[in-house]
Amino acid sequence: MDLFTAKDIKKLKKENPNVIDYEDYMKSDAINIPDIDSLINEINKILEFINLDENIKLSRKELEQKTLMAFPVFATNYFTLLSLLLDNGDLNMLFGMLDMLKLVKTNNVDIKDAEKKYGAMLAKKFIPPEILNDPKVKEHLNGK
Repeated sequence: MDLFTAKDIKKLKKENPNVIDYEDYMKSDAINIPDIDSLINEINKILEFINLDENIKLSRKELEQKTLMAFPVFATNYFTLLSLLLDNGDLNMLFGMLDMLKLVKTNNVDIKDAEKKYGAMLAKKFIPPEILNDPKVKEHLNGK
């Protein structure tokens, strides 16, 4: 696989203004982040819908079809998230990520710091303490 240099990207951007490089994307911070409160509100509506007595009795496939019909825009924009909701997945990490995005959107945290904080939260959840407490790992996680 060939890697693009900054010069290559500059040339590509000149030839095609739709080319986006990571640094440009990172500068845009909150521009592409949806309204988090509206998203959480929609998630709550879907959870209530899924947990209606009439829907609890449905098979996973029937529930998915019914939910797709009831929330077509959400299903189109956030299908993977909808699948998580339908599968009763762990929502703690999702809401942690949404909290971070809300901080970015309100300019309380920049996107790089939010990524680090969320990454640290993931590390605490999935990496055993004996590995996390290793001095070399700590040094790496702290960006040194």
